[in-house]
Amino acid sequence: MIKQFLIDYSLDVLDGEVIACQKHKWACKRFLRDIEREGTDEFPFVFDEEKALRFFQWMNLFRHTKGVLVGQKIEPHEIQYFVFGNIYGWIHRDTGYRRFKKAYWQVGRKNTKSQSLSCVGSYEAMALGENMSEVYCVATWMMVQGWIQCISKRDPIGS
Repeated sequence: MIKQFLIDYSLDVLDGEVIACQKHKWACKRFLRDIEREGTDEFPFVFDEEKALRFFQWMNLFRHTKGVLVGQKIEPHEIQYFVFGNIYGWIHRDTGYRRFKKAYWQVGRKNTKSQSLSCVGSYEAMALGENMSEVYCVATWMMVQGWIQCISKRDPIGS
């Protein structure tokens, strides 16, 4: 489900149907190349749809705190599916450890960075299921306040 969406999205980016910068095109090429060699001795990682989906289920518990979507549940955009699907979906076939342990995401103003990253930070700290998880962030106080507001507006688990 998510894996096929990411394949289709990557092909759309490379075909020019989705406007993207060169670095994002390279990321899509890398993803497609990794899918082809998934689980081989050369590339011992596999894409685990359940692990990727689990993050998006967590993200859907949160609500927008600003703008025209205030109060509505967060529905990830296709680029968020691509970025976070890659981060949480790829695991080592033998150990189950994630492929990506660090990520850097830079997008323009008013692209829900604070809300997206509040979902990531809270997932890493509380819902990922890894013992002794540590989350570090660098932000202005205004961004931290936005994260706190977003986290406080999420739906109770199980609702």
